[in-house]
Amino acid sequence: MKASEEFYDFCVRHEACHDGLAAIAGLTAEEWWNTTNRGDWMLWLDSKGAWKFSRQQKRNYRAKRDALYADYEAKRAPLYADYKAKRALLYADYAAKRDALDADYEAKCDALYADYDAKRASLIRDIIGNPFSKQPIVGGIDE
Repeated sequence: MKASEEFYDFCVRHEACHDGLAAIAGLTAEEWWNTTNRGDWMLWLDSKGAWKFSRQQKRNYRAKRDALYADYEAKRAPLYADYKAKRALLYADYAAKRDALDADYEAKCDALYADYDAKRASLIRDIIGNPFSKQPIVGGIDE
């Protein structure tokens, strides 16, 4: 079995995602490792036992990862603030339009139900008449 097939089979056995399997097709583990930009997949391989961090490597990685993540967060913060501000404007506009639409819908539904209820009362009267016109309510207000 070729090295690329062994790597692929290892990933299949450990239930790699479809995108991951597509990315490694035809590559050896070494070829993939040298060309990938997916740190999450590298760590996935660690979690499946394909390789292991030594304690020193893990400490080194965590320290550098923390600094890298802090830089990422510092760059992301203004993007997120801009996104939230624009989204708030959109939501305010949406909420105003939604409230007007809801009020219109509710008013139309209320009128429609009132019409339905009136027709239903008329239908009941047409079918059974007035059961109280000829006899009093047993145990009720007419006794």
